[in-house]
Amino acid sequence: MKKYKNIYILGIGGTGMSSIAKYLVQQNINVSGYDQRKSFITNKLKNDGINVDFDLDSLIYKKNVLYIYSSAVKVNETPLKEFLHNENVMSRANYLENLSKENKIIGVTGTHGKTSTTALLAHIFHYNNRNVSYIYGGVTSFHGIGGHYGEREEPIILETDEAFNTFKNLELDDLLVTNIDSDHLDFFGNIENLIDAFQY
Repeated sequence: MKKYKNIYILGIGGTGMSSIAKYLVQQNINVSGYDQRKSFITNKLKNDGINVDFDLDSLIYKKNVLYIYSSAVKVNETPLKEFLHNENVMSRANYLENLSKENKIIGVTGTHGKTSTTALLAHIFHYNNRNVSYIYGGVTSFHGIGGHYGEREEPIILETDEAFNTFKNLELDDLLVTNIDSDHLDFFGNIENLIDAFQY
């Protein structure tokens, strides 16, 4: 992924996608994206120098651009629909999977409190002068949008989502589990399967 200097994010106004955008733009990568409407988050992205489109009429696929799309975007109805199998078009989950293969990752997961715990853990590191990278789906008063690119030798503090077992392909060095409660059982079937999913 490091070869791409231009990245376009579909659904960039979502908390999870905006944090990736902020993490990327701090690496001097040209980041832009699309969202359905203006919001508090898209305004903050604009202040960070990230251009946000509110329609896809002018989107033209380019081989030298990395496209990352949110699960909230019906990507089959976008101009990218014919290029979904190309290596430069990937879902958020695929992007994070690739990121985990290239970096040391401290994952934070659990049924409740993932975002808050990830934000607090990142803040503790920074308070103690450890310039870690972090990606979490939220906005805080002390760091703003939950994305930051820190020192290369430091780990990435990453909020990891257990819903639909989306964290199963992440390569984590450490995993902090806040709690496990009966959730997403329509996918896992029962609490035992859910608990098993947290085994690393």
